[in-house]
Amino acid sequence: MSTSLASAPSGLVSWAFSEYFVLQSEGARRGRWSRDEVNMRAMRRIRGAIGLGLTWAIGWAIAGLLIGVGSVLLPGLPWNAFFEVFDAPLPALGLPGFIAGVFFSTVLGVAGRRRSFDELSLPRFAAWGAAGGLLLTLFPFALVAVGLASREGSHVSTGQILTVIGVPFVLLSAVSASITLLVARRSARRDSRDAVTA
Repeated sequence: MSTSLASAPSGLVSWAFSEYFVLQSEGARRGRWSRDEVNMRAMRRIRGAIGLGLTWAIGWAIAGLLIGVGSVLLPGLPWNAFFEVFDAPLPALGLPGFIAGVFFSTVLGVAGRRRSFDELSLPRFAAWGAAGGLLLTLFPFALVAVGLASREGSHVSTGQILTVIGVPFVLLSAVSASITLLVARRSARRDSRDAVTA
């Protein structure tokens, strides 16, 4: 199924999902893969993960803008705690959104293996999205642990990062996963209606 970026994000979501579910059903049916099929399968999964990451990046950038608008319209809420930890421009939430989408696609590839599209429930998807958000939250700590990053100069405590950034990342990931499934289901229904009428 070929989709242009002009139909993003719903086309991008359905394209990314087709990369997973077509591959899983083919592998489950045949049970074995040749070397070329393994390489093609890996490349399709990578393309699917990037497509899903880009879709989530768009959604998270919009969510960042909405957070900024909310902080102006509702100044009584505790926005300072969030802005103290996340001091980038709010549309920059698109970058962690991309990474969360890629992490979610990894979780989906492992946890959703050998399941058909119809077997995947919204609560399960939300839980897998939350797992992707948790991986996103822990990712900087892993970089520090292996020496690829440093906390030097940071005045923000680990607990503050986990609560102020971790909770929104997990919630945004769960919501993003749920929306992803709803859009993918809608797209699949539309595709099946188009196939019947053609």
